[in-house]
Amino acid sequence: MPSDNILPFTARRSHPERVPDPGSAQRRFRWFVAALAFVWAGGLAAALAFTPFPSIWALLAFGALVIAAEHRFILFGDETSMSSSIVVILCAVAYWSESAYLVGPMLVAACGGLLFRHLRSAAWTKIAANGLGMSVAAHWLHSHSEVRSRSQSPA
Repeated sequence: MPSDNILPFTARRSHPERVPDPGSAQRRFRWFVAALAFVWAGGLAAALAFTPFPSIWALLAFGALVIAAEHRFILFGDETSMSSSIVVILCAVAYWSESAYLVGPMLVAACGGLLFRHLRSAAWTKIAANGLGMSVAAHWLHSHSEVRSRSQSPA
């Protein structure tokens, strides 16, 4: 299996003689995470305004399952990985399809960023990016799912 096909985020193919500044890439990433946090907070505020808050026990149970699923991932040879956390998030979408259909899945999916190795190394930007990205994806997934359209269609 070839291993020379993986390039760092800061690598430039067109001008390999230029050495990119790793600090500028980190700054751009932090700005991206800040914008994502702004979008997430707006979506959560709107969701809280229109849907009830989910059951705390179900929220804790699904959150713990997402954290456990994120820690049981498969790492492939090309540096990609896969975990079963999306299955838990889909279960949360189905579970809250009648009540807290936006807030519940968003908060459960946000637990996906809580990886112990990132907490130990205080990689707060990675934690935020992973959790916010999963949460925004869960919000989008639920808004386009068949569960929502069946449960909220007029009888």
